[in-house]
Amino acid sequence: MKNEFTISKSLNSGAVEINYEKSWKENGKRIPIFSIEDMYSGTNVLQTGMSHMGVIPTIAYDANIFISPGLGTTDLEGNLIHERARWAVRGMVKLIEITCKYAGIL
Repeated sequence: MKNEFTISKSLNSGAVEINYEKSWKENGKRIPIFSIEDMYSGTNVLQTGMSHMGVIPTIAYDANIFISPGLGTTDLEGNLIHERARWAVRGMVKLIEITCKYAGIL
């Protein structure tokens, strides 16, 4: 599944962005995409799953997931703590894998 993701730092917000829209290209895994309406109504599985993992849910819709600063991923000066950001990304990717498994995609 590694090839399905683009992971980058959002220079606008300082967040780490996980994008999986290329999973919908030919021969992709077709990871479920949740809308902004899902986000606000509480039906976004990725956000709900994060809270059950003990992680504060972040913005996640339209195949974009943001691991926001201030969730333990930055130091007192606002610099990204890379190791903590990696753990947050790994947790989110694992949740996506679990979701795909139960959706019959994997």
